[in-house]
Amino acid sequence: MLLDDEDDIGEEIERYQQVSEQFDNFLHNIKNEEEIVNECPLDISENEFEYIVQNYISYRTFDFAFIASCFALKKFPYSSMLTCFKCYSLISKGKIEDALNTLDEYVAIYPINANILLHYCFISTKKEDFESAKVYFKNAKKDYSTYNPELYLIINTIAGQCIYKHRYNDAIYYLNESVRLAKKIFDFNSEFKLIDEQELLYNYHIDYAHCYSELGYKNLAIENLKSAINIFPLKNSTWTLLAEAYSDIDENKAIEMAKYALALSKNDETAILFLAKIYYKNKKYDFAEKYFKKYVAYVPEHHLDNSYLEIYIDVLMLRNNYREAHKTLKILKNKINNNSDENEKDLEYSNYILSCITQLNAIKEWGGEKYLEFIKEKNIKNTLCYKNHLKYKLINFYKYLAAMEGIITAQEINNITEYTLNKLNTD
Repeated sequence: MLLDDEDDIGEEIERYQQVSEQFDNFLHNIKNEEEIVNECPLDISENEFEYIVQNYISYRTFDFAFIASCFALKKFPYSSMLTCFKCYSLISKGKIEDALNTLDEYVAIYPINANILLHYCFISTKKEDFESAKVYFKNAKKDYSTYNPELYLIINTIAGQCIYKHRYNDAIYYLNESVRLAKKIFDFNSEFKLIDEQELLYNYHIDYAHCYSELGYKNLAIENLKSAINIFPLKNSTWTLLAEAYSDIDENKAIEMAKYALALSKNDETAILFLAKIYYKNKKYDFAEKYFKKYVAYVPEHHLDNSYLEIYIDVLMLRNNYREAHKTLKILKNKINNNSDENEKDLEYSNYILSCITQLNAIKEWGGEKYLEFIKEKNIKNTLCYKNHLKYKLINFYKYLAAMEGIITAQEINNITEYTLNKLNTD
């Protein structure tokens, strides 16, 4: 029911909130799922139940949303809105088939409408049946009597699922329709938008930027990111996304954008890594070292990425900073040892790194030629790192050894590396 008077609207919202609180108290007293079989003892209207369930969904408490929708549908089984809320709750709980059965049971008794069709569309995208999703979507649009602007939310959710599944053209297709409907509700051109409207428009621009960037349309991505920044100029993550979009077009501009992000948040991990990698790529190792050092300093050890630690070690070696390389190698070693979920490749790599450390004295004592013969015959020949990119692995192997300050010198490492390359080229 639409209310024109602001006082009436305020009273209605207050009443909905009171009923929602009463139901919440009732729900917390339920001991087991068998109690859901009974009807809710509270006197709650259909609109009030819709408000309650939507609230639970907005707070992502899908278990409560599901239970509340079950109670609601006992009293109002004909409600397509409550059926769709129950369906959405089940999808969010990962129960796709149960969600599909919920819709099938409804349409077996009651007339189908646009909202129901859009939830069939959503389920189809979850099941990666994108052709069926399009059919459901087109049929929903044909049902003019029930296809209303408020459906922009579920269409936006469908677009998000397409993005998640890397179906970017499909995502743009659904985003376009979601924006078209949302414009009928919100005045996106107004200078005095509500915060929810601002957030909605911002998210549209971010989603468009993501899709266009993945499709290779960097200029369109940049255009949308700039629009997003105009809405929320202090969101550092948007500046970092803009830096990434510029990286293939104008690296100086990309660096400038990333530094804006760091000015807003000095510990922005994504911006720090972006700068570290772009300087490494351009062989500006002094700047690369600066930002990799920040990365290691600001990010908790268990969140550090092994591949970035490897690059950092390489930077430190190129900068002759063996002491810091030694420290970083120890971090890498600890991470590998503490990783209980490592796969077979990680185990091979772990053995490889540990081999670097345990055989240092042998390298020092035997010298390059004898040790190369040893590792080819006894150790590395039958391992993953030997089979894949032996030359790269051997070179880096010696670099890691060089990081062990006091055990092997830079000159020795150069001699051994030169010998290794010559030997490999003649094999």
